[in-house]
Amino acid sequence: MPGTGSDLSRMFALDRQGAFPHTGDDRARPQGDPEQCRQAFDLAFSREDADPAAVHPVDLNASLLETFGPDGVLGIREFVDRHARLMASRSRRIERFPRPDPDPRAYEAAGAFAGRCHRLRLLSVEAGPGGEPRHRLIDREMSFALQGRRAVRIRGLTQQEQARKIRGERAQARRAETLDRKAREVATPVIGRLVDALVRHDRDHVVPPAWHDDGYLPRELVGRRIAEAAAFIVEYHHVAGFDRARLARWQATLTGRVRQAPRPRLLTAGAAAIASDDEAALLGLVRTDEA
Repeated sequence: MPGTGSDLSRMFALDRQGAFPHTGDDRARPQGDPEQCRQAFDLAFSREDADPAAVHPVDLNASLLETFGPDGVLGIREFVDRHARLMASRSRRIERFPRPDPDPRAYEAAGAFAGRCHRLRLLSVEAGPGGEPRHRLIDREMSFALQGRRAVRIRGLTQQEQARKIRGERAQARRAETLDRKAREVATPVIGRLVDALVRHDRDHVVPPAWHDDGYLPRELVGRRIAEAAAFIVEYHHVAGFDRARLARWQATLTGRVRQAPRPRLLTAGAAAIASDDEAALLGLVRTDEA
């Protein structure tokens, strides 16, 4: 192509021998083409990602905050330079030759980054005093957070996103309540057998303060004989609406108390009173990660 050799020479600032300048030379970084860099930035900014799943909002959000630092507005050149320094600090790549200044590759990378942040409503573009575009940070706090393995927006939601979030939370709450209710139903006979084992071991056994302190029984039962309050104790998890995690802790507390019985005969009877299928079913329902 005509002029290709001269264009390449100008871009990489080759000396008379065709070699890169030595370190310390004023020309240590070849002269880049500002117009080409600006075009690379604009093209990358407007380019949609081929794979949206490759965009990680939490990582982008954190990197954007780090790029801006204490500032709220950056011109393109400053934005590109800061983004390039941030990427260089995270990379182990060693350049064999100095990159042009300005560097089209750095502008392209920064443009793609800015475009993703703009589409996530983390960044806005405005005209500066001289008409040059500037980038403004919309929020100095994180707008995205991890929820389990998913990135969710926690700030700056649109009305539609807010409504969708509320619907999702309500559906999740209904599902959790259904699972909790089923767990309480399964737990009732298991708790009944554990309480019965305690009563058969010692009819004068009383409700300890820890059972109230840990939220399993009301204060009024502390010091009362378990034999007298057995029916209430067996049903209280329904009245109080225990969730699966609380049920698991309550069952573990009762099981531990039965197993601490000093008489081997009663210990065996108490342990045998817990049917293995009931216990397995309860443990399956009280898994908190299903909420």
